[in-house]
Amino acid sequence: MQSIRIFGKPYRVERVEKYDDPKQEGSIDTFTGLITVLDRLGDHAAREIILHETIHAIDEELALGFSEEQVQRLSVALYSVYRENGMHLVERPGGAE
Repeated sequence: MQSIRIFGKPYRVERVEKYDDPKQEGSIDTFTGLITVLDRLGDHAAREIILHETIHAIDEELALGFSEEQVQRLSVALYSVYRENGMHLVERPGGAE
């Protein structure tokens, strides 16, 4: 199982088979500290979804008021920067402790 920290709080990252909404690819529960991502997604898509859900957590914590469209655009842009510069997201064994 992977995990990341957002503002010091550990979040478990788990793969799920499906969501009730067939268009949904990920979710975050800031109360329980759980990020879920569709199991069928490839590594790059899953990492972008994790970044997307992380932005939702940041938005909630800082009360920024981002729309879903803003979160989507920001996650795609930031993930592009990460990939173009050889940076990695949620790859170290064991993740945050």
